[in-house]
Amino acid sequence: MRFLAIDYGSRKVGLATADSELKIAVPRPAFYYNQRKGLLAYIKKFVSEEEIDQIVIGLPLSLSFQETQISREAREFAEQLKGEVSVAIVFENEVMSTKEAEAQKSVIFRKIKTRSPKKQADLDSQAAAIILDSYLKKFNGGPPR
Repeated sequence: MRFLAIDYGSRKVGLATADSELKIAVPRPAFYYNQRKGLLAYIKKFVSEEEIDQIVIGLPLSLSFQETQISREAREFAEQLKGEVSVAIVFENEVMSTKEAEAQKSVIFRKIKTRSPKKQADLDSQAAAIILDSYLKKFNGGPPR
């Protein structure tokens, strides 16, 4: 089973994939868009080309687990995406995933002793990998089959 995680943003989405055999979330290049129509087309093509079986969309709830403006947008995006793809779509709470990605980036750059913008990992895609990893860990050490 192949998974795609999406860290939804109003102009850019972070992406990560995982395979149920390897159980490792891998960040993929982020996708920038101007109109949601373009994003939907890109994700539809990605799902087909990568043979994705399930999509996990990060749900950015507040720290008190309440809906936010961006979480409502993510839900709206998921509803539109359901009309474009025939795979299951689920949500995963993404509270603090971007902060965790920033912390990981900071540790990595201290180890390689560089701050070059060209070498910085894409935080949105790293956050998508964290979201997917969190989702996969909920199933007794691995994803549902």
